[in-house]
Amino acid sequence: KGSKRQYVKTRTDHPLVIFEEGKCIQCGLCIRITEKAGETYGLTFLGRGFDIEVGVPLNESLGRGLEKTAAACVAACPTGAISLK
Repeated sequence: KGSKRQYVKTRTDHPLVIFEEGKCIQCGLCIRITEKAGETYGLTFLGRGFDIEVGVPLNESLGRGLEKTAAACVAACPTGAISLK
């Protein structure tokens, strides 16, 4: 009875950052920051339509995607989906 609790996908494969995908509103700020800084992998939109997510391309770890820009992405995230551990 009542509603079921939603599972929140959390990525902790970065030494400094936690990424809670359920909080992400796909604003694209972190993607622009990683692109502008020239991250090797960075972040990108994955999927299509209603199933779109923000993530690291080619199934790389979050540590590889945010090598230089972790602190800037944490500061820019409006919902706290990317936060410090």
